[in-house]
Amino acid sequence: MSDPRPGQSSIVGVVAYLNAAISNARLYAADHPQVRRYLERAYTELAQCLRAKSEITFLTVDQDLVVDNQPLAATSAHVTQFIQLLARGAVERITFTAGLKIAELAQLVADLSADGQTTVRSTPRIQLGKVQVRVTPSAAALQDIPPEMQDRIAAMGPVRDYSLDQLKELYHNLKASRIPPVSGFEGIVQSFVMGMTGNVPPLQILAHLKSSDEYTFTHAVNVCILTMAQAEALGIGGRKLHDIGIAASLHDAGKVFVPEEILNKPGKLTQEEWVHMRSHTVRGARQILRIEGIPKVAFIGALEHHIRYDGSGYPSLGKWRPSLVSQMIAIADAFDAMRSQRPYQGPKPDAQIVEILRKDSGTAFNPLLVENFLRLLDIDDAR
Repeated sequence: MSDPRPGQSSIVGVVAYLNAAISNARLYAADHPQVRRYLERAYTELAQCLRAKSEITFLTVDQDLVVDNQPLAATSAHVTQFIQLLARGAVERITFTAGLKIAELAQLVADLSADGQTTVRSTPRIQLGKVQVRVTPSAAALQDIPPEMQDRIAAMGPVRDYSLDQLKELYHNLKASRIPPVSGFEGIVQSFVMGMTGNVPPLQILAHLKSSDEYTFTHAVNVCILTMAQAEALGIGGRKLHDIGIAASLHDAGKVFVPEEILNKPGKLTQEEWVHMRSHTVRGARQILRIEGIPKVAFIGALEHHIRYDGSGYPSLGKWRPSLVSQMIAIADAFDAMRSQRPYQGPKPDAQIVEILRKDSGTAFNPLLVENFLRLLDIDDAR
């Protein structure tokens, strides 16, 4: 089957013409004939790309430009300068959709070329934004947060659906045996790092479940956030923290191979259904191994996150002690599952979750990690 995505040469053309239009608009004016010529060329290339794929997303990750989860191979000055122009406009993401009008593209060029604090505006078919985390604390929760922390939460923005959508697409690519680049997961993890550097309490960053069909992806996002928060509290940072984030975001990758009717079954699973369910650890680990450049800990986390601290659980590997990262993922996995609405159970109150985590310390979970986790979430008083 041929790849329906537009070729990189076409994307590079879009970037080059947009960059030229913006640069000339800064030198002359947004309505200058030279700007118009480059704008028309950019529009023609982009419209052609949107005929191949109805939606195209440009994402800046550090000093790289990622287009629909694929890093742009070109290292031309055009790409570098375009990234700088986006950073100047405080834009980290641009999503173009089919039906785009040239007037919308002209507005984007004008906004990105303007001096001063001009806001770069979205349009119906050009959606702009920063990659940031969802922060939707309740009024009751805000009462216990210092005013300066409330300001930080407000500054992060009201919603962040982008990472959830990106992770969903990456999981679906794995299911279809289309191997996504590791840079796609890097971008998601980086967005969570940005949230944690603001010292926002982890519980305020968690994504919210919209529907049962999105549970696997929402859960993966939350496990990623909670695992990274645990690691950071233990003094882990830098590249190791990013690798742990990637591992946590991929821990349930194998669930894309489990039928939906089993994942969302309201009643007790049959023996055969449990075989399907338990296979997700091994199947996910196998798929992860196919991702070029993926950190080894991602394979380990997917394989081991249902192996208990005492070596029981699944897959059965004999007298096997799971890695520290897998132990942290297991705690985050259990916590988020217990606090979530599922077809077969309702969310448990914090006090009951704390009781279960403590009761299972030493068997299912590492006791020291459980206490670290409860201190981190500040729900220790629920006992």
